[in-house]
Amino acid sequence: MAAQDANPARENERLRLENHVLREEREMLGKAKQFFASQRP
Repeated sequence: MAAQDANPARENERLRLENHVLREEREMLGKAKQFFASQRP
């Protein structure tokens, strides 16, 4: 058993936080994509 898996509650919390960060990054990248697409001549 890996050290990360020793405490499932802690691992779940870490994964929830990582998921939150990744969702925010995805949203930001989508907005940037829209912005740059609107800048095309």
